[in-house]
Amino acid sequence: MRTPPALPKHQHGALLILLVIALGILAATVFVGMLSSSDIQNQRDKTTAAALAEAKAALIGYAASDLNRPGELPCPDYNGDGQVTVVGDYNGSNCKTYIGRLPWKSLGLKELQDGYGELLWYTLSSNFQANGSAPLNSNVAGQLSVTGISPASNVVAIIFSPGQALAGQSRTQLVTTTPPNVQDYLDGSNKDGDNQFEIQDPSTIFNDKLILITHHELFTVIERRITNTIIGTGPTPSSGLRHYFQIHTFYPPSPLDYASLDLNLSPSTQNMISDNGWDTQVTYSLPRPMIAKLAFPDYCTASIASGQLGITVCH
Repeated sequence: MRTPPALPKHQHGALLILLVIALGILAATVFVGMLSSSDIQNQRDKTTAAALAEAKAALIGYAASDLNRPGELPCPDYNGDGQVTVVGDYNGSNCKTYIGRLPWKSLGLKELQDGYGELLWYTLSSNFQANGSAPLNSNVAGQLSVTGISPASNVVAIIFSPGQALAGQSRTQLVTTTPPNVQDYLDGSNKDGDNQFEIQDPSTIFNDKLILITHHELFTVIERRITNTIIGTGPTPSSGLRHYFQIHTFYPPSPLDYASLDLNLSPSTQNMISDNGWDTQVTYSLPRPMIAKLAFPDYCTASIASGQLGITVCH
């Protein structure tokens, strides 16, 4: 048998060059693929973070603007229509569920989705639900808690990004008759129906992302609204302590007697303050009783008994 003729040396060199080029192209392809995958994940994370932050801001705004019970939050969306209605989302005066979809329509938002295209989920402390009748002020603690890498207690609400479906989770199109199963969207102890949640569980498959609304975060905003209401805002306030001063040229004595003082608060505002116990929570002080405004422009102060907000100056 004849031995095949050996390739010329220049062909050996050409093959080697082609091999090197091929390996380079393969390595570049793998690198670009890895880079592309990383970019996609980064973009998903940014989309998720932005959606969670927008939902949090909307919920705090909802709570702060409530006319009768500042601090209360909407029930979760039970039936999947994006809004909270007495027929669809309540059992009597209670929420049908305290963990469900974020009610984005009721919050005046677009349909917020995380980086995987999933709608956000939401849970709240039951004593903060809308349409409640119990007084709501700084003394009312959040009933939720969180464990994991950033534990927290006294949590009022949590918003969740469910992320990509994991093994065993079955996700179907959202319908408005049957609520989605929380176990198909949330992971670990986030799906068991109690008041304790987790940010990360290294012992299980877990991809939920959470953002919290703590008692401190919520009432920092609520307390500022309450003190500003009592003090009166704007250059020529139409109500509150500063309005009183404009009429009488002095401030009333401390503590405030809301029932008899001419603060020009509307009946609904007066009821909101007294029904929720804010009249006992707000501390009003006069370093020098009945001192003229021009002599001591910063003497009128009001602050919340919890001390979270600190002193708010009337002028």
